[in-house]
This record gives sequence, C-alpha cells and structure tokens, in this order.
Amino acid sequence: MAIVKNQKGFTLIEIIIALFVFTVGILALNKMQIVAIRGNANANSLTGASTWAASQVENLLALDYGDALLTDGNDDGVAGLDANTEADADGFVDSPDGNFKILWNVAADEPFRNIKTVRVIATRNYFGLQKQVTYDYYKVNTF
Repeated sequence: MAIVKNQKGFTLIEIIIALFVFTVGILALNKMQIVAIRGNANANSLTGASTWAASQVENLLALDYGDALLTDGNDDGVAGLDANTEADADGFVDSPDGNFKILWNVAADEPFRNIKTVRVIATRNYFGLQKQVTYDYYKVNTF
C-alpha cells in the first residue's frame, strides 16, 4: 500500500495568523462602535438642549414686552448677550430633568427702539466639556 502525501489545506501557523488578523479586525470594530455610541449620545444631548432652549423661547415670547423677566437686569446691553453663567445672565432656570441650565440675556432697544434682543442659551457639561445651544429672537413692543 502506497502512502499518499496530501499537501492540501492549512497549516497550524496559517490558522493562527488568520485568527490574529480576525481578532484585530473585531477589536477595531468594537472601538468604532464605542466611538459611534459616544457620538450618538452627544447628538442626543444637543437635541435635548435645543428642545429645552426652544421651550424657554416660547415661554419668554408669551410674556408681555414689559415683563420683569424680559429686562436687561445688569444694563450691559448687546455686550451681555453672550454671558453664559448664572451670575452674568439676566435670567436662568434649570430644565425640569435637571440636566441643562437655561440662561437668557436681554438687550433693550436693540437693534431698534421698542425691540428687545433676547438670547437663550442652554448649557450642559458633557464629559467635562461645556456644550451649549443658542437661540436669538426679537421681542417687539406692540402698542
């Protein structure tokens, strides 16, 4: 009986190398998935901030032109519109879920008389970084 040497198939070394390449690929996909989840969480956070800021804009729009919440409390005018701390803002509230701080700043008679420029800023600390969404609108004094 003759012994037949069959050289077809894979060696153990080839299988180990293939498994190593496969493992590196799976680990890379895992890292990519983690980055995607963080990106989606960040987008969700900004969407939430935008929703709360828009809600506060609606609340402020419903107020009368002379309402106390729509006054430039620190008389800093246009220079104070970018203030994003409680101490510098003309008004602030926390979102009902407690994740966002919503601030607003008022500049009276800007850009014209009987018009108030109101900037609403929703902020949140996200992984140590402050994220914010800003809305600007004008409140007109309708006589």
